[in-house]
Amino acid sequence: EFSIDNDSVDERPTYERYVIQVGQFIEAELEPILRPILEDRLLPYVRKKYEAPKAVACTALIRRYLPDERRTHPTHLDG
Repeated sequence: EFSIDNDSVDERPTYERYVIQVGQFIEAELEPILRPILEDRLLPYVRKKYEAPKAVACTALIRRYLPDERRTHPTHLDG
């Protein structure tokens, strides 16, 4: 399920779903899909780009953007 809590950036519903927390996949049905993308594409890129060979994913979320829901997310800095 996607959360519909208000986003801290624009107070609109988030429609987000956390899939990794504290470095662990928390969505078993999505892990077989997302793990290869993370391990074979994203982490190798990040480790090379930022010269951080031990970099790991600690938190990850996905958002949905449907026509009758939010379609954008304003540029911002997380703090």
